[in-house]
Amino acid sequence: MRRFMALLFLSALSCGGPPQRELPPAISFDPLSLGDELTPKELAKLLEKAGVDEKGIFTEPASEDTTEEKHFRKVLGWRVQIFATTDYERASAVREEAESLFRVPVYLKFEAPYYKVRVGECRTRTEAEALRRRAVKLGYTSAFPVRTRIKVPTEERH
Repeated sequence: MRRFMALLFLSALSCGGPPQRELPPAISFDPLSLGDELTPKELAKLLEKAGVDEKGIFTEPASEDTTEEKHFRKVLGWRVQIFATTDYERASAVREEAESLFRVPVYLKFEAPYYKVRVGECRTRTEAEALRRRAVKLGYTSAFPVRTRIKVPTEERH
């Protein structure tokens, strides 16, 4: 009788359990079915409009005016960092405010993950310290000088 009960118990366990469900068929995705591929003629038109030849080489010069940049060169100098945040909108607002207060070039630079607002084009640390003191008086109490590349007129030689 014990054997019969054990056998009955084991068979009940093995036959029971949740019913087996069939898995849904795998969904296949073909990106070409989206219908957004370009025909060779459309691609040629886009490349021509962008000024690129068949080999992928730009055939037209840049459309933006870069003549102003030719009058400057970059040298190692100083700027004063007045603000840093991860919020682009806040950094832009501080930049606009600083442009009206300082009347010197103001830069918004992104160095992950921070947007940094920096002012000035100082050739020496002494100039940068004077600008930093001015920034502190204007309310930017955490301002500090930063060694970086600055733009100077090409006529100026040092």
